Amino acid sequence: MKLEDWISVASEKLSRAGCESPKIEAELILAYLLNISRGKVLASMNHELSDDVMLKADDIVERRCATRKPLAYIIGQWDFFGLTFNINESVMVPRPETELLVEAVLGRLSDEPLLGVDIGTGCGNIAIALLVNRENWKIFGTDILPEALFLARANASKNWVGDRFFPVACDLAEAIKKADFIVCNPPYIPESEKSDLQKEVMFEPRQALFAGEDGMDVIKRLPNIFRRLGAKFLAFEFGYGQAEKVRQIFGEDCEIIEDYSGIPRVAVVRRT
Repeated sequence: MKLEDWISVASEKLSRAGCESPKIEAELILAYLLNISRGKVLASMNHELSDDVMLKADDIVERRCATRKPLAYIIGQWDFFGLTFNINESVMVPRPETELLVEAVLGRLSDEPLLGVDIGTGCGNIAIALLVNRENWKIFGTDILPEALFLARANASKNWVGDRFFPVACDLAEAIKKADFIVCNPPYIPESEKSDLQKEVMFEPRQALFAGEDGMDVIKRLPNIFRRLGAKFLAFEFGYGQAEKVRQIFGEDCEIIEDYSGIPRVAVVRRT
């Protein structure tokens, strides 16, 4: 069977099971098994799949459909900002919309020597994506889970920035004394919305997702951290419908950035 034909069949199965991006997931399954990029898969549609690869691919599809466990957890890796990260259930799966946060930071801070903090680093995807694109930066990645920090350290080494990424075990930024900038993808889902979420989300660590009744518990703590560390720049992601609350917390210094669908998604705060 050709890659194109297998992707068509697998996409249909994944779609019927309720998976949100069935064709992309089918392509990613083949990319993982063939050890090539998704782009290379798209350029190889007329190539024949070996029986061995097809059996393994079919098995992954069946597991994905039967359990609704995120594909990233099944294959143990995920792509973000053009980089590949090892993933397990101790960390949240990187979202494509979070790439906007990375773009916002890179577009506003130059490659001068800077020390940053990535609060709640998880698998390290945000910090590592920044370090790959800024060779003069160093970043602390904080997390309360040792398993997450172990994974983030491995991902930093895998992407050749291990000497500039420093994992720190603490709540938010309690162990950090000073930084030039702060980046954060905090939990921001209200507890009340838990029952409305896709089945996949419930496999992810709760502390990375939910933040009190209005989803703002962690975001409300960011101004104090910003002041205490003496940082000049803060960028963070927030949830749907939270832009006005973010503006109320940070005032006129807060720049709100919309995603490509026109939805407010990222806040940037500067201090002179």
